[in-house]
Amino acid sequence: MAGAKKHGTFDAEGNPTWDKTKSTDHADCIIRHLADRGEYENDGVTRHSAAMAWRALALLQTEIEADKVKVSGV
Repeated sequence: MAGAKKHGTFDAEGNPTWDKTKSTDHADCIIRHLADRGEYENDGVTRHSAAMAWRALALLQTEIEADKVKVSGV
C-alpha cells in the first residue's frame, strides 16, 4: 500500500491504481534501491529490495507498452 500512496491513485472502491505519470525514472531508482538493499525506506516498512523489484517490473511494463505502440502505430 505504501507504493500505491507514492506512485498511484485510488479508484472509487479504494483500490490502488498506478498513475504512470507520477514517476518515470525507474532505471535511476533501481540503482539507488540496489545500493540501499538490505535496508528500509524512510517509512520503516518498505525494504529497498522490494522497491527495486517494483521499479524493475514497472520499467518492464512501460517498455512493453511502448513496443505495442510502435507495432500498432497508435
